[in-house]
Amino acid sequence: KKDWDSRETSWDFACNPLIRQGKASVEEAFAAWQQEATQNFYQLHQNEEELNRIFIDIYGLQQELSPEVALRDITILQEELCKEDLDSIESAFCTGQYPTLPIQSGAVVGQLISYLVGVLFGRYHLGKEGLHIAHPNATAEELAPYTVEHLAELFQMEIDEDAIIPIMGSSCAFPDDMVRRIENLIHYIWGDENATENFNFINRSLGMPLEKWLTENFWEYHTKMYSKRPIYWLFCSNPKSVAKSAFRVLVYMHRMDAYTVQQIMRQYLYPHQEYLRKEYEDLLSREASLDKEEKRRLDAMPKLMNELKEYSEQLKEYANQQIVIDLDDGVKQNYAKFKGILAVVK
Repeated sequence: KKDWDSRETSWDFACNPLIRQGKASVEEAFAAWQQEATQNFYQLHQNEEELNRIFIDIYGLQQELSPEVALRDITILQEELCKEDLDSIESAFCTGQYPTLPIQSGAVVGQLISYLVGVLFGRYHLGKEGLHIAHPNATAEELAPYTVEHLAELFQMEIDEDAIIPIMGSSCAFPDDMVRRIENLIHYIWGDENATENFNFINRSLGMPLEKWLTENFWEYHTKMYSKRPIYWLFCSNPKSVAKSAFRVLVYMHRMDAYTVQQIMRQYLYPHQEYLRKEYEDLLSREASLDKEEKRRLDAMPKLMNELKEYSEQLKEYANQQIVIDLDDGVKQNYAKFKGILAVVK
């Protein structure tokens, strides 16, 4: 139960375990949680073998069954442990050793980033456990900025006002882009002193830069976590190929209302179209002196701008309908109401 409740898909989820550690860096928090998870894992293994002995004795099955359980058959930490890695420490364990579990840090860091995205949307609150906002029409009090103390430092946390966050990284000029806000949040929580160490560990764990993971991999990660019933919806101009979309914003479905699509269009799509137009004109004015990367960007711009123009027309149609979703209808039924302007769930 403790393992299940450490995941945000549990009704009793309280807080991401790395946040709880109160360590000076992300890597230290991971190491502390890894030791805690290792102890829990071996304790469960011991419990399972003892239960086997009890039932074998009760039914007199000593000749037919063995109480021993392979490490790969322990059913917690399914996302964080690879069975082949567990096999590699089985022999050491059988000799009475208790090696630290080979937990995949990428899985744990992915869970941390997912939690931080929820903090930005107000789904979670750094100052309290469990869900914060998981309903429409959040009150001013629920959306109000709040002060957080971590590692003896204070910082003010601001919940996203409209529950719409661009997720395009360096390809946009929005100051509230998801990449920037997650990076800032990591700075706030773990301080500036270990910032380089923190981002090196995060990038190393994810196997790629944080920006690339957020802009290209987070959506797939999120839909898998929620069994193809995402609670954060990706409005993008190329629904079948998220990574290639010229425009992407993430929206928290629980806070959507009849004017969400209109806000996406006016506050994000139109400014992004203007940003790309100016970038295109700048590249054209310097065409003779562009490097290879800039030339590739210039060549791609007309297609991107045309994609945004077509997407703008699609958004207008939906904005005029002022669709209101009913959370009781479930994700699948509500998601279908915006077919064509949302990323395809695969």
